[in-house]
Amino acid sequence: MNEVKKSTVAVRRARGVMQLIRQKFTGIVQSADLNRVGWAKRSGCLGGGFGRLGIRRAKNWCSVPNSICGQVGHAPLCPTYVYWRELMRPAVRLAGRIGLAALLALNLSASVAFAADKPPVLIGLDAEFGHQTSTSANAVRQGMEIAIDEINRAGGVLKGRKLELVMRDNRSIPAIGVDNLRELAAMPDLVGVFGSKYSPVVVEWIEPAHQIGLPIFAPWSSADQISEHPLRPNYIFRLSLKDAWAAPALLGFAHKHHKAERVGLLLANTAWGRSNKEALNKAASAAGVRIVKERWYNWGDSSLIEAYLDIVQAGAQVLILVANEAEGSILVKEVAALPAAQRLPIVSHWGVTGGNFPQMSGAALDQIDFSVIQTFSFANARSPVAQRVLKALKERYGRDCACL
Repeated sequence: MNEVKKSTVAVRRARGVMQLIRQKFTGIVQSADLNRVGWAKRSGCLGGGFGRLGIRRAKNWCSVPNSICGQVGHAPLCPTYVYWRELMRPAVRLAGRIGLAALLALNLSASVAFAADKPPVLIGLDAEFGHQTSTSANAVRQGMEIAIDEINRAGGVLKGRKLELVMRDNRSIPAIGVDNLRELAAMPDLVGVFGSKYSPVVVEWIEPAHQIGLPIFAPWSSADQISEHPLRPNYIFRLSLKDAWAAPALLGFAHKHHKAERVGLLLANTAWGRSNKEALNKAASAAGVRIVKERWYNWGDSSLIEAYLDIVQAGAQVLILVANEAEGSILVKEVAALPAAQRLPIVSHWGVTGGNFPQMSGAALDQIDFSVIQTFSFANARSPVAQRVLKALKERYGRDCACL
């Protein structure tokens, strides 16, 4: 068998062990304690690690674009790098390397001879690089590049082959994302594709990915159906939060922190919004709250105030917001302009953290009570892994986080 055929066999074999890794991976992720989901108050950066996250004054928001700290204190590189390294360690050990768990499966293909001059093993990233306000695509890219660099410096995979990142821009449009996925999948040495923030794109990948037999990795998109579908074997790997885990935390925070018994929902009219509606309705009773009103908006809407006031009129004590940075900042400005008595506390899903939300909201953000669900932050994270990644971020991209 020549080296090209051996390479092809190795790639197919790597895909074949995805199910074994997935069994380990899923067991770790699904054992996560929802009580460890943390929060970033509107007025501060986050604390380190999992658990309740810190609160600081609004002027100290982490706002370095595309950085590890990201916006609103969110750590967009965490799902790509640290979440694997710290939480998925058993899955990583299964393949015998650090970093990108699926790619490490290639090390199980011991029949391929060392050949430093052979083509690299490709890993795809299809993200919304062309989106006007999103910063999450570059955050995921930076995290992947740092991890790939570590793996390559440690000797690569397949006894010496380097990993190489191949990127496409879906501009947050699902149809473009599907075309990009098929284009990436046609590359002979490609072993998997990462998505970014937009759940609707990754949801549309499910069927073609399973037709092709291509592993998909979701480091940010949280819609439940991304990983919970009837197709088997399941080629989708979830690397971070999902809506079924977010819902009890969102509602529980509203009940415990704000003493709320009645909440309203403001949801994006997308697959992500519908996933959250289902999850929030299922979790409401156990959280001790009642959902008194649900309102929907479309991406690109220029105002959300009518829907917000309808929720206020229905008697909600807290607003649960499912939005990205554009619509979230519009709502913040509109709510801040209302009399203080009409400004509900807003408890938000993490979509707002995938862009320049503090800058887009401006001073209005200081006028309302705004909290964001989180899983991990590099702020005050002092582990050797976190420090190594922060150092690489600064060296490679000139990025630093003022709140560290």
